[in-house]
Amino acid sequence: MNVPIQWLLTFAITVQLASVCMAQDMRVYTTVSKVSASEGQPQVIARTLTLFHAGKVYDHIEEVGEVVIFEPIHNRFRILNGNYVATTVPFDQLQQLLRVARSEAVRYLDDLDESADPREQRIVPALKFQLNPLLRQEYADETGRLQMIGDYLSYDVQTAAIEQATLLDQYLAYADWACRLNYVLHPQSMYPESRLQLNDALRNRRRLPTTVSLTARVDAEIQLRAEHRFGWELHAFDKDQINKWERLLQSDRIRWVSFHEYQQQVMTASSK
Repeated sequence: MNVPIQWLLTFAITVQLASVCMAQDMRVYTTVSKVSASEGQPQVIARTLTLFHAGKVYDHIEEVGEVVIFEPIHNRFRILNGNYVATTVPFDQLQQLLRVARSEAVRYLDDLDESADPREQRIVPALKFQLNPLLRQEYADETGRLQMIGDYLSYDVQTAAIEQATLLDQYLAYADWACRLNYVLHPQSMYPESRLQLNDALRNRRRLPTTVSLTARVDAEIQLRAEHRFGWELHAFDKDQINKWERLLQSDRIRWVSFHEYQQQVMTASSK
């Protein structure tokens, strides 16, 4: 079964954003794998490098050549792809798009409820669960293992303690907004509510996720695992990349488009 890349990357706002604006440098290298008992060794299907620097977060997705820049001080994301096309999406626009997407999802599920197709009837409960997930939380103090268990979706997370509270808050603030953006850019991906619940559980326990295993059951079961490697300072290469992206955004090589046009380009590319 092919797994859309948008599934892979999903794995008091004022307080969170203030902590990001006062951020320390940090790097997170993430490897996402598809796990399948029948295929043996997990298959690596995505790699991302996330750099926290000077109050911004730069998330570079190697497979698609895209960098997503989180700018909380300006209440926005900026996105730059490998074809030198860029866009800006303010947080309030993103929230409005999520509200519209949720309303459309509810209408779609109402239509499926009336369908006589057995497959459509089978997936309705799982899709409804994504909109309003009920996840039971289990945590083992001795191992740092956090589980969020639901009927159609579960997380199994290995966590680590962190002394710097600011680093944890800035990471989770970004993770919250990133899963919202991912859903708007890729509407066929999971609705963000379950990941937001996981982030809240990590925030409440003051733990960083080192490995996040997701099992989701809709039409068929999907198992994904994200492994995060945290570093507390940037490499020279990281700083070079940041400088390159910032120069590009100011150059006349970039073609700026509306967020709607950028969405259409992403959907077209995903369908090929």
